[in-house]
Amino acid sequence: SNSDDPKCYLMHIAVTPIMTNGERYLYTASCARITKFRIQDWSVNAVSSWSFQGSAILSACNGSLRSEMEFIQHDSNTWVLAIPSMPVIWLPPGGCQWAIYFVPIDANGNSAGPASVIYLPGQMPKGLEFSPDGQYLYYTQQSGIFVVNVGTGATSPVSSATNAIDFAEGQIEMAHDGKMYFVAANRLAYLDDPNDPFGSAFVDPAPGTDTFSYPKTFGSQGPPASAGALDHGLRLLNDQIDGQEYADILLKISPECCSGEIVYHETHFTAATGFATWQSGNNPFGDETGTVYIQEELRFPTNAVVQIRYMTFKFGLNAKVIVERGARVILNGAILTSVDCAGVMWRGIDVWGTNTIPQYPPNVGTGWLRMYNGAELSQAKNAVHVIRDNGSGSLSWDYTGGLVQCSNSRFVNNSRDVAFLRYDLGNKSYFNSCKFLLTASLNNPAAAVYSRVTMYKVYGVRFIANEFDNSFYSVALRDNGIYSIDSHYKLTYRCNIMLPLGSICPQINRVGNTFTNLDYGVYATSINPLNSVEIRNNIFFNCGQGVYLIGMDGAILADNEFDIGDDGYSYGAYLNSCALYEVEGNKFHTSFGATYGLVISNSNNGGTSTDAHEVYGNSFHELIIGTLALFKNHGPAFYDGLVYRCNVFIDSGVVDIGVTGFFGSGGIATVQGGCLSPFTPANNIFSLPTPSAGDLWQMTPMDPVTYQYHATTSFQTEPLEFNTANTYPTVCVSTGWPDFNPAVHCPAIEEKKLFEIEKLKKMMHEEGMKGTEIMKKIDDGRTEQLLDMIKNPDTSKNNLKDTLIRISPYLSDEVISAYITRNDGKKNISQVLEANLPLSMEVYETVKENKKSLGNKKFKKVDKLHQKAVSKGQMSGSKTLTVYA
Repeated sequence: SNSDDPKCYLMHIAVTPIMTNGERYLYTASCARITKFRIQDWSVNAVSSWSFQGSAILSACNGSLRSEMEFIQHDSNTWVLAIPSMPVIWLPPGGCQWAIYFVPIDANGNSAGPASVIYLPGQMPKGLEFSPDGQYLYYTQQSGIFVVNVGTGATSPVSSATNAIDFAEGQIEMAHDGKMYFVAANRLAYLDDPNDPFGSAFVDPAPGTDTFSYPKTFGSQGPPASAGALDHGLRLLNDQIDGQEYADILLKISPECCSGEIVYHETHFTAATGFATWQSGNNPFGDETGTVYIQEELRFPTNAVVQIRYMTFKFGLNAKVIVERGARVILNGAILTSVDCAGVMWRGIDVWGTNTIPQYPPNVGTGWLRMYNGAELSQAKNAVHVIRDNGSGSLSWDYTGGLVQCSNSRFVNNSRDVAFLRYDLGNKSYFNSCKFLLTASLNNPAAAVYSRVTMYKVYGVRFIANEFDNSFYSVALRDNGIYSIDSHYKLTYRCNIMLPLGSICPQINRVGNTFTNLDYGVYATSINPLNSVEIRNNIFFNCGQGVYLIGMDGAILADNEFDIGDDGYSYGAYLNSCALYEVEGNKFHTSFGATYGLVISNSNNGGTSTDAHEVYGNSFHELIIGTLALFKNHGPAFYDGLVYRCNVFIDSGVVDIGVTGFFGSGGIATVQGGCLSPFTPANNIFSLPTPSAGDLWQMTPMDPVTYQYHATTSFQTEPLEFNTANTYPTVCVSTGWPDFNPAVHCPAIEEKKLFEIEKLKKMMHEEGMKGTEIMKKIDDGRTEQLLDMIKNPDTSKNNLKDTLIRISPYLSDEVISAYITRNDGKKNISQVLEANLPLSMEVYETVKENKKSLGNKKFKKVDKLHQKAVSKGQMSGSKTLTVYA
């Protein structure tokens, strides 16, 4: 803008680091004038301008000058600008005399005196760079690479630079690794020690740089007009403050700016319909062999079936992938992540479904995402979102029910890994041997960190042998592994050995899910108590709260291990207002000083429910309070409510079993254990030495409890410390009982069930029923005929129902399951199910997956009757037939 400062065709630019006065400046040099700008946040403002001794002649020489300008600290109070120019004394004939002017700058960024000059032989300088110690100034010109001794003015070629002529037209930059880089048309090279120009190695090419091209730029002058004419083209290197790491700068660039500067393959791309495999060198992105960049959207339409094999896709700010209804996407070792910009996160994959139709077999209403062989999703807001997300918080709820099946895959550093939303039919999604990881900060540090997986009103999702691990965030910031509302799902194990058909996997060979360094490993709440969870053979390590369940019936918590973390109020598992649960075979202990192992609160609906619950076969090691029963966990009859049996307590600090209601009455089942056989007493083994407060300690005014135990001299089955006001230990006295042996009288869960089956066989034998007779009763010997009747839409609903009830309770699982899916009305289905209680596991799962056929009221009734039948040891024809078939 200065009328006395013509641009002279080219303006040189240099930027300072932060000066001793706390300011940072940008300098421009144009012919004979320097202008200083102050850098403030995202703006630059001109401060001052002055002349130096460079030529102001508008000549062909100056008009062709295209070079760098450099800035370096000379001593504690002085800096130096190095400016290529043509001197005032212009020496013809036949060309131009070039020079480097050294302009001193003071601590405030102003001129500190007259410039000094070093004249250069040969043609115009192009690249320019100081050595780190400031003793040498390197430059390139059309005959090679040269170095100037700043102190003496001596100029020499860099003798170690092989093929130096290749780098003659390129810039020079110091990098953060301490090396000085030079650029040629097809590669970079570097001088290993720029402070030693005559002894340092010259590495050509620099590793990894010879697969790119580095074209010249010519500016307004254009390429040379003819052979031999002056070539003012320049190969550019990214300019920077010398030695500074680019990542430090990128952190200060806005996400929108950085993401917008990426060169993308596509802004929006829609895959073709039909079958396709995308892989390196064979894909619709110009057969790309490297990373594919998508700016806004990658869409897979209905009837597209695409496998992506071991490719990497990077997405711009808020970009997303859409798997439409009827599309199928297979990520086979593929990696999908955000572009490499601080603050940039993509939106993830939307998998569309139809909320009113089944997922399986695959159909045009269901989008299907499969991941395996190390496929990875990272740095996304919702890595997988099982709904149609319209943006700005708008969701299409009729697009839920997408199918997600993942094995041996990774979800890394996402705000949330997977979000399932309401889908009332059976969900066939699963995650097997996957990793849900938080290993570093999110690209956008301000983004919220949610639970790794969230579910709202989803039924049937399975989690098998996965890892949920937060190794980055502190206790105050870490979130949950799984968070669910009104959902039914399983967390279970895989067996790492091959087994004969029908065999039970040994405990040592079970590989379950692991939850590490989380707030809650699992947080599950249900408004409808029939939506329950099954949690088997998992490990919870250093989670403040391992499992928290609220408001559900029939939850299963079995064979898990809890090494409980300590975040102030920590526990292994907490069941709040739950009923008909199984808490069996778990190990509760702490390496972190936690207080509680297991907490159970208000199981029996304020003391009015007749439900029975059992905490069986668990171990509690070195906890302050092994297990705590809060409020009313008892019912109107003696055996209603919570019973503790066959648990082992080791070195509890205060209480093994604590019972309290704080400010009101409460308690556990009035009778703990029984004296019918050596297997029926409570048979808990209490801590030695006795805890300071009690083995079984009920606070006053808890309701009274009779505690029946097996006499033995080998284990402490007798509670020695208890509240005499409300606890009455009673030894079972019976001649002929063997000495108590926990391995026999407190069998493991599977052995316990086998024992119950053997008891059933004995009962049936006593009734005179043999296996052959039972087989004759299965479906009245006409399974195929019954199935045909069920499949025939013309079969009368009432006639079919009456036929099935006549054969009950000897209906096979196959017939019952087929009848449920026929959907003959709530009343009919309920009557057939009630006639065959308790249901086998397979039939029970079918009922849950098709609960809409029953309706909530009927479903709740059947479920409650089933759970009660199981808890009281009743066996139905259906279950009997499963055992013997």
